[in-house]
Amino acid sequence: MSFKSDSRLRRAGKTRIRISQQDKPRLSIFKSSKNMYAQVFDSKGSRVIASASTNEKTEKIKSNNIKSAKLVGQKIAE
Repeated sequence: MSFKSDSRLRRAGKTRIRISQQDKPRLSIFKSSKNMYAQVFDSKGSRVIASASTNEKTEKIKSNNIKSAKLVGQKIAE
C-alpha cells in the first residue's frame, strides 16, 4: 500500500474508535442506485434501534432522490 492510503486507513480507524466510545446512537445511510436505506444503531453498535428505506412494503416511494431522502429522514425520526 502507498503512504497516502495507509494514512487514510489510520485516520478512519481513529475516527471509528472515537465514535464508538461515545454513548450516542449512530446513524448509517446506504444509497444504492435504486433505493435508500437508513439505520440507527445503539451506542455499542450491537443492535438496530430503527430503520427506514424507500422500498418498504407499506409505502413504496417512486419519486426523485430529494423527495425520497426527505421521506426516509421523516420515517427514521419517528
